[in-house]
Amino acid sequence: AGRGNRKSLQCRYHGWTYKLDGSLFTQPEFEGVKNWDKSKICLPSFRAEEFGPTVFTNLESNSIPFAQILGNIPTEVREKGFHPESMRFVERRDYEVKCNWKVYIDNYLEGYHIPIAHPGLFRELEYEQYRVDTFRYYSSAHAPIREARDPGIDRRFVRTGAESKALYYWIFPNFMINIYPDNLQLNIILPIDHEKTLTIFEWYFQEPGTAEGWESLQQSIAFSDQVQQEDIGICEAVQRGLRSRTYSQGRFSVKRENGVYHFHRLIHEFLAS
Repeated sequence: AGRGNRKSLQCRYHGWTYKLDGSLFTQPEFEGVKNWDKSKICLPSFRAEEFGPTVFTNLESNSIPFAQILGNIPTEVREKGFHPESMRFVERRDYEVKCNWKVYIDNYLEGYHIPIAHPGLFRELEYEQYRVDTFRYYSSAHAPIREARDPGIDRRFVRTGAESKALYYWIFPNFMINIYPDNLQLNIILPIDHEKTLTIFEWYFQEPGTAEGWESLQQSIAFSDQVQQEDIGICEAVQRGLRSRTYSQGRFSVKRENGVYHFHRLIHEFLAS
C-alpha cells in the first residue's frame, strides 16, 4: 500500500473519496441512481490499538484482545521509566533473507549461537547471565552488558549504561521491540514465500533528544546492521540444511532454547485451532 499522509482516502480506479472515519464523502457521476443511500456506504472497520509510536490493526473481530497479547509489557515499560510514545521515526532498513520466516524467528529467540556466530557481540555480553523469559504470547530477553575493565576500551557495539537498562521483547508471531532510555528499535518479520523473508528494521529517537542519545542511536544502528548480516548468513545456511535429504529434527537445549520451544508451541497451538 505504501506510505503517505492524506486528509482523505481516494480510490485510484473510479475516484470515490472517503473521510478518515471511513464514511463516503464523494462519488463522481452517480446522479440518477435509485435506492441510493450514501450514509450506508462505508469502508470496512477493523480494530486498531496503539503501543509506543506504533499502531496495530487486526482484521479479525473475534481474535485475542491486544492487551492480552502484550501482557505485562506496557506496565514494565512504564515502571522502568521509558517513554516510547514520545520517540520519532529516524531510519528504516529492509533486509531480504533467503530463509523461511520461522527460521529467522528461531534465530532471534535464542542466544545459544552467540559465542560462535557473533564473536564481537559475545565479547560485549555477560553470556552466562543471558536468559529468555517466556510468557503467554511473548518472551523477553535479558542480555547484560559486560563491564569495561579498561577505561579506554572501544565499546564497539554498545554504550555502557543505557543498554544495561534495555528491554528486549518478541511478540507472537513476528514482531520484536527493543527499548532503550533514548531510542527504540522495531523488527517486523514478513514472509515473502516459503524460503524468503523480508525483515524490516525501524529506529526511533527520543524527542527532544541529546547528543549522547544520538550517539547511542547511531551505535545501535551500526550494531544491528553488523549482527543482522551475521544472522542472515546463519539463517540462509539453516534453510539450505532443511532441504538436505539427511536432515532430521534435533533436540532443544533446555538452558538456551526455551524461547524457541515456546515459539514452536504457539505455532502448533494456532495451527491446531
